[in-house]
Amino acid sequence: TLLMETERRGDLAKQVFLWKQLTADFYSRALRSACLNCALMAVMKAGDVDGAMELLRQLVRTRLCNGVTQQLARRLGLQVEDIEAAEIVDIAIRRRPQCQSR
Repeated sequence: TLLMETERRGDLAKQVFLWKQLTADFYSRALRSACLNCALMAVMKAGDVDGAMELLRQLVRTRLCNGVTQQLARRLGLQVEDIEAAEIVDIAIRRRPQCQSR
């Protein structure tokens, strides 16, 4: 509900924050990638190319890229293989949960 409300209000920063927090709650790489891809789609929908690039760089650094990430990168005219890895990764993305996802 909170995510839907932030989307309705157009609060991009809060949307991305929530997706990153959800990422940190999952142990599964597939779920972590899915959450970050959702954050990436929100950033792209808002037209924030720089924000999208930074998130892509973090996805490359953490090796959480998948087919969806590649498709999203292509929408920006990029290839994932050509994206330079970020030097710094958001702590919420790096953080691992204490136990496996249910």
